Amino acid sequence: MAKAVEVLQQEIGYSNVEALGETLQNIVNNNTAQQVEGLPSNEVAEELNKAYKQLDLTSYSSEEIRRMIQFTFLKAAKEDGLQMNHQMTPDAIGLLVAYMIDQMTKKDESLQIADFAAGSGNLLSTILLFLQSAGKTASATAIDNDEVLVHLALQAFALEQLDVKTSLQDGLQDSLVDPQDFVVSDLPVGYYPVDANAARFETKNDEGHSFAHHLLIEQQVHYLKEAGVGFFIVPTNLFDTSEGEKLLSYLQKETYVQAMLAFPRNLFKDVQFSKSLLIVQKRGKGAKQVSQVLLGDIPEFKNREKFRKFTLTFEKWVQEML
Repeated sequence: MAKAVEVLQQEIGYSNVEALGETLQNIVNNNTAQQVEGLPSNEVAEELNKAYKQLDLTSYSSEEIRRMIQFTFLKAAKEDGLQMNHQMTPDAIGLLVAYMIDQMTKKDESLQIADFAAGSGNLLSTILLFLQSAGKTASATAIDNDEVLVHLALQAFALEQLDVKTSLQDGLQDSLVDPQDFVVSDLPVGYYPVDANAARFETKNDEGHSFAHHLLIEQQVHYLKEAGVGFFIVPTNLFDTSEGEKLLSYLQKETYVQAMLAFPRNLFKDVQFSKSLLIVQKRGKGAKQVSQVLLGDIPEFKNREKFRKFTLTFEKWVQEML
């Protein structure tokens, strides 16, 4: 797949990530390179069509296809120098969130999951395929405002045969999304430039631009069902500022803050960009505050004994939450 992306990128002059999205679309489109205004040339189109047929994704599982797309995306993102907020969520994080959702649900449940900052969609794919392997049924909604990433996600979901409604829009605008059982989001960190829209949020800053990641937490809590659960991948120091205190006050009013767990630092290239997992449950019928908020560090996944103890603690904690 990487070779086909490289050939298309050089022929048309797209970024590598754009070329990956076009490559996936061509594969979805019966392994046929699409030509627009003579590009790619007939010769290159023939070369690409041959490469697509040799790849033959019909012989791969959905999880294998996801990993193939992920590997090619990581290479493309490195070549393009893609900004931090557009990078893929590490698999270890996605699989941990998927495991947690699995522990919170029964086999006969039909789940609805949304991500209002979905990017390339890999986090949702990881979770949906894990739940599928656990015998559960789940559909999802993916929203993002980046045209290139949404296009890529749309093709990836199609190839992975996942039931995902994908929308290109600002995740902080009103959406025609039904109340969700779960929301999951690896939140983009930074300022939100549309002050007029930010003004309607309780978590807005009093002066200047508001933090996009604060607003996105509030937005996604709004779209949860009563007792629905939100998993937010956030900066470890999320609540350490005056704005963070305001966010915490909002969450304590609208949700039960059930857990704040720091991911292993070895998952991040730079310790200052380390992240934590914030778990909240929307107030309402069936929701309750656990007797002890789950706090602390998630052990490194390669430390099997410590990680096993963590999962046992988590599973016991979930039983109280449910």
